[in-house]
Amino acid sequence: MNPVSSVEYPRLSDAQLVERIVSGDAAAIAWLLCDQCGARLKYLAAVRYRAAGWEFEELVSEVFLQLSRRDWHALRLFQGENRAGQACRLASYVTLIASRLLAKRIIRQPSEMRAPRPPDQEEVDRLIDALPERHRQASEIRQAIMQLENLQHRDILFLYKVEERSVAEVAELLGISPANAYTRCSRAIADLRSLLEKEGVHA
Repeated sequence: MNPVSSVEYPRLSDAQLVERIVSGDAAAIAWLLCDQCGARLKYLAAVRYRAAGWEFEELVSEVFLQLSRRDWHALRLFQGENRAGQACRLASYVTLIASRLLAKRIIRQPSEMRAPRPPDQEEVDRLIDALPERHRQASEIRQAIMQLENLQHRDILFLYKVEERSVAEVAELLGISPANAYTRCSRAIADLRSLLEKEGVHA
C-alpha cells in the first residue's frame, strides 16, 4: 500500500489509520507516533515518567515495538472504546500503552539495578532531607513500596500512591476490572501500612 500525503493522515478515521498501518504503510505509523501522539509521549517521557530514564525517541521506539509485535496484534485489538464501553481515540490508546511501558520500567528498576550506591546518591539524600516534610514523607512511602515482596501490590501502589491515579485509571492501566483493582488496592494498602507502621511513617 502506497503511503498517502502526510497532509491526508489527519483526515483519516482511527479505523482507517489502523488499516493503513497494519497493511504496511510505514509513514502512517510514523505520523501516528511522532505527530499525532508526539506531544503526549514527550510529556510522559520528560515529566510524568521521567524516572524511567527514556528519551522521547527511545519511548517511540519501544511503543513501536509493542504495537508491531505479532503482526500488529495490539493495534488490531483497538475497537474505538475502552473496557467500560466508553469511546476511546487511537491517540489515547497509544498513550495508555506508552504509560504502561514506562510504569513497568520504573517498577522493575529496583530489582534490575543491583549495582552499589550510585555516585550521586549522597547528593540525592541531601536533597530529600531538604524537602518539606510532606514531600519527604512521600519519598519514604515510595521507598517502602519498592520494599514490598508482592509485585502486584508494588505495581498497584506505585500507580495509586505515587502517580496518584484513581482506581478506575489503575484498572485501565493494568488491564483488570475496577472491582479487581479496588480489591488489590485495599490489600496492597493494608500491606503497605503494616510495613510503614514498623518504620513510623503514615501512608
